[in-house]
Amino acid sequence: DHGEAAAAGEHVGSAVIVLEPVVTNIAAPSDVWTRFEAVLKASAPVGKEVADLIHQDYMSFFHSMRLEDLEGASSFLDLKAELLSRANARAEGKIESIYIKILLFE
Repeated sequence: DHGEAAAAGEHVGSAVIVLEPVVTNIAAPSDVWTRFEAVLKASAPVGKEVADLIHQDYMSFFHSMRLEDLEGASSFLDLKAELLSRANARAEGKIESIYIKILLFE
């Protein structure tokens, strides 16, 4: 099992998942594109298949987003909570935190 071997060389009980960048247009306005890059911290190693599923979920999520969803004082915290929840749905609750490196709309 590659997961156990990888865990032995990492920090005790944790794993870092660097997700592939998400680049897609959003739902409204549809001419606005987003680039999203993030790193996830997990309590245990997560396989590449799970990381790929999280990436696909994030792609669908951003593609269905409206720019107005990010308005308001707590919108960034709400976004982080939603992304963390989606990752945990795929990783069986192993994701402890999400670190957003890039969130760009243009």
